[in-house]
Amino acid sequence: NCDVLLNWKGFYRPAHQSCVEPALSAGVETAQNKIEHGSYFTGILGALVGSFLGAIPSFLSIWFGNRVFAMLFALIPLGAYLGYKLAHGKMNRLVTVITIVVSFVQLFVLEQVIFYFAIVDAYGIYPNIFATAAFYFQIYTFSDIVESMGMEFLFLLLGSWISWRLII
Repeated sequence: NCDVLLNWKGFYRPAHQSCVEPALSAGVETAQNKIEHGSYFTGILGALVGSFLGAIPSFLSIWFGNRVFAMLFALIPLGAYLGYKLAHGKMNRLVTVITIVVSFVQLFVLEQVIFYFAIVDAYGIYPNIFATAAFYFQIYTFSDIVESMGMEFLFLLLGSWISWRLII
């Protein structure tokens, strides 16, 4: 007595419409709840944490391997999006903008972490992270910063393009 076909794991299965409708309406209700009751604040915090975790493989490849891999930079926007989503951010069109902006902020954070570890490695001291950021801007000009972050910037653009279908 099945009256509908249900696409389940790539195969069409016969099902009862009365059995399928409650599950579909629960999914629609959950999606509406995330759109209406999400929080931008917790979402942005989650995106920052997620993008930081997504940048760890890039940091490890740069620091230990002296290599920059473009594919690893796709993890930064993916981590930002998943962090935003897991932190119950408001899931509307603004999530894409927030994900991209947080990803580029994370690129600057990655540069600062690499600089911090270079200071620790060169001088054997563990200074305050804010002191190293101030020192970074004292010794580097704008053109030095652009030159230092240029390749990572292009790779982050490529990584955002790779992960675009997931973050829109």
